[in-house]
Amino acid sequence: MRRAGQDAALGAFDALKDATLGDFPDLKPHLFMIAGALSCMGWVTSSTPAGLISDSLNAIPTYGCAVAAEGARGLGLVEALKALLKALRDYCQARTAPAPRNTHPLAPSAAALCSEARRPRAAARRPTGRAGRGAGAPSARAGVEAGRARRRAARRRQRRGQRRPRG
Repeated sequence: MRRAGQDAALGAFDALKDATLGDFPDLKPHLFMIAGALSCMGWVTSSTPAGLISDSLNAIPTYGCAVAAEGARGLGLVEALKALLKALRDYCQARTAPAPRNTHPLAPSAAALCSEARRPRAAARRPTGRAGRGAGAPSARAGVEAGRARRRAARRRQRRGQRRPRG
């Protein structure tokens, strides 16, 4: 996550890059390559500094090919910049710990979440009889008997030609 100071510094650097570009158009690939590499200097504020530096390292060939095509001096600049970023990436990998996944002390671990998904839900297991129910809760048998009584009453009404009373 970037901070306001970092955004301001990058904005000032972009303004300087654009102003300088008008004076030296033949140095455009050099300037853009170095500007891309300097963006990784914000690794101090990044949660994954090695990843940020690797991204900058992978962006060097975009303008590095044009710089290297100019001769031995350009090729030396590209190689030196790559070596610098590789050394910085190795330093970050060796000195920084990986970012923790669950930083909240009450957050469940991934293993706990997976075991929860495999465990059958309590609502799916229905108790038989009155076991596990509150004192006033009807048993499963009472529900079956109530259904039978409703069906018997409906048959009696049908024999008499009556409709079920509404209300």
